[in-house]
Amino acid sequence: MVFSSVSFVTFFLFVFALYWLFGALPISRERIGRIRVIFLLICSYFFYGCWSARLLFLIAFSTLIDFQVGARLPGAKSVRQKKYLLWTSICLNLGLLGIFKYANFFAQSAQDLLSVMGVETDPILLNIILPLGISFYTFQSMSYTIDIYRGKIEPEPKLLNFALFISFFPQLVAGPIVRASDFLWQLKEDHRLGDVNFDRGIEMIIRGFVKKVLVADVIAIFVDQVFADAGSYGTINTWIAVVSYSMQIYCDFSGYSDIAIGLAALLGIRLPQNFNFPLMARGLIDLWRRWHISLSTWLRDYVYISLGGNRGGELKTYRNLFATMLLSGLWHGASYSFILHGGLHGIFLVSELTGRQYIPAVKRYVPEIVRTVLSIIVTIALFSATLVFFRHQPFSVSLGMARTLVTWVPDTSIAIPYYTGVLVALGYFTHAMGEMMKNVTSERILWTLRLVRPLRFCALALLIIIGSESHEQPFVYFQF
Repeated sequence: MVFSSVSFVTFFLFVFALYWLFGALPISRERIGRIRVIFLLICSYFFYGCWSARLLFLIAFSTLIDFQVGARLPGAKSVRQKKYLLWTSICLNLGLLGIFKYANFFAQSAQDLLSVMGVETDPILLNIILPLGISFYTFQSMSYTIDIYRGKIEPEPKLLNFALFISFFPQLVAGPIVRASDFLWQLKEDHRLGDVNFDRGIEMIIRGFVKKVLVADVIAIFVDQVFADAGSYGTINTWIAVVSYSMQIYCDFSGYSDIAIGLAALLGIRLPQNFNFPLMARGLIDLWRRWHISLSTWLRDYVYISLGGNRGGELKTYRNLFATMLLSGLWHGASYSFILHGGLHGIFLVSELTGRQYIPAVKRYVPEIVRTVLSIIVTIALFSATLVFFRHQPFSVSLGMARTLVTWVPDTSIAIPYYTGVLVALGYFTHAMGEMMKNVTSERILWTLRLVRPLRFCALALLIIIGSESHEQPFVYFQF
């Protein structure tokens, strides 16, 4: 049941109508709040059960374990007992993630290593499917117990509230990864229909569908063509493909996040921002502050800082940063390609940190506008180049594309259709305009935007319907 399907639209309209109708019941506001939580929890489990009812027990198991651990942490009699409880939560969550996502990868890797040593064995592979969204809700659940252990939040006393925090359906499958401190308190608020910003919610939903259906899915037609037969294309086509892929990935994933945020807003729930114009970043450090913010901040707070952060000198800082990015690559998928993708970003981030000592000299000789344009271009080029290892394809194919990017291989023709080039250009133009317009304060401009909004909504809704019927593709991050 994907967001663009008729079944989901029907499902959400039912949820939306009944959720707000509960507010008219002649009972106390507190009881209405409890009914709404139970209703959303049932709907969230139904939503996930439409993908695989058998795997619902994984969410329920993680929920029960972390709820019990969180409840017992404040009453632990010693530091040792607190650490025991925390590691129980971490090991069980990572254990489930390891079995379902990484077991076959590690088994195959062990077999490859033994083969190099001259020992031939047959790896024991598990015939299991990857549960949808497991990487997201596992990290979300772990953050709850870690925050309690660190004294940042108090345990949630109500199991149903915590269960809804783990399984809230708009962001369950592909994020944003929400913190308990940002979500649980909202369930205790008195939500009223009149307080909902419908314009904002609908705008986010339409914006997400525009990114997904009108940009990402159309660009994917050309990108898939090049990646499917990478050896037949030269340097120019390959660079065009990887840059287009970066736009596809951005529009696809940020489109999902926008839709999730908009759906939650229509139910009176505020989800955190997940993208902040990342393709306008002036460096990869800046990009990671803007890209998949809920994951990058999670890795910063629970991995990088736990390893020591920037304490202990430059070398340890670089080590911690590189290790964090390796884990980021492994989080995205169980393959050497994803690990290399994370490692390359670790190398680039460390190189950027070490190069900051030369910034004053560059500022002295290079005009600001030139620095800005060049830094954006270099950032997009480096980010796009690493995406050859981000896509699910044989490792040898990824290496071949990487060689094509850094060596000259002539093209017999340009494979990109004109409309795809226009979409990439328009996608980036609107992205850049969004970055420049986010601080606009002019009343005339804002009034004009409000005036044309209804017409824009209708036109875009029509285009989305037409586009979704012709080339609908699943969201890229469903595979994680």
